[in-house]
Amino acid sequence: MILAEVLQGFRRDEQADWVASSRKGLHDLEPSWDDWRVAAKLGRQLAANGHRLPLTDLVIAAIAIRFDCANLTTDPHFDLIVGLKRFLLA
Repeated sequence: MILAEVLQGFRRDEQADWVASSRKGLHDLEPSWDDWRVAAKLGRQLAANGHRLPLTDLVIAAIAIRFDCANLTTDPHFDLIVGLKRFLLA
């Protein structure tokens, strides 16, 4: 799910193909039961403040928070998630 979310963000197939092949040897961080629960809680909290985020973004955030990883993105949705570390792209 996360790989598909990342790859759909590219405008050109060549870019998506390059990223997909470049990360083949990397370890995947799969969502755990607790990640799904954290994602749902984040979604409820944000919705209560008028922000509905895609489930994929919520799961990515939950996993990043669990592993204390920084998220590399230009997606402004991630600005709304408290406690999420980010690499900022221009």
